[in-house]
Amino acid sequence: MPRGCTTAFSSSCEGPADLAIFRKDVFGRVGTAPVQTEHLDNLVMVQADDGSPLVDWTRLYDDQGVIDVGDYDFDGRDDFAVQIGHDGPYGGPTFVVYLDSPARGRFVASAALSELTQTTLGMFQVDAGRKHLVTLAKSGCCWHETTVYEVAGGRPVPVATLTESMQMSEDGGVELTEAHRVGGRWRSRTTVRPLDPDAGD
Repeated sequence: MPRGCTTAFSSSCEGPADLAIFRKDVFGRVGTAPVQTEHLDNLVMVQADDGSPLVDWTRLYDDQGVIDVGDYDFDGRDDFAVQIGHDGPYGGPTFVVYLDSPARGRFVASAALSELTQTTLGMFQVDAGRKHLVTLAKSGCCWHETTVYEVAGGRPVPVATLTESMQMSEDGGVELTEAHRVGGRWRSRTTVRPLDPDAGD
C-alpha cells in the first residue's frame, strides 16, 4: 500500500511505494519471494467496495485499477501496468507500463507505452485477436479520435485512425476521417454523416 495511505478502506489514495514483483510457476503458484522490486515515487491505490485493490479494471470514464495485467507486446508473456497518477488529459489516470524482457531477466519500464497513457484517455485497450493496442482521445464534446497501434520491438506504431469531428454549422454533420497506413504510407478518406436529431448526448 502507498505510504501516503492512512486507511485500508479509503476508495482511493496515493503516495510513494515499493512494488514487489512475484512470478508464477508452471502450475500457477505464486513464488514466496519477489523476483524484482521497483520504487515508485507515486502509486495510486484504487479500491473496490470490499477494500480490495481494483485490478484489471480499465473502463473508460470510470475508476481504473491500480494494476492491469496483459500481453501488451503480443510475445506470449504477461506484462503489466501500474497507475502512478492522474496527469492525463482531463485529469485521467496515467500508468507506467512494464514489459517482460527475458533477455534482461526482468520487467522493464517502457517509456513509449507509458506515454500512450499520458497523452490519451487512460489505459489503452488490448485487442489480443488482432494484436493491436487501441487508444482514445478527445477535445471537448466535438472531436474524438481512436488510434490503432501495432507493437514492433516493444514500441507502439500507429496503423489506423478514426477521427470524428462535429461540424458547427446550421446544416452541419459529423465529419469522419478514416486513415490507414498501407506499405508505410498513410491513406485517408473523409465522409460527412448527418447529425441524428434523436441521438442523445
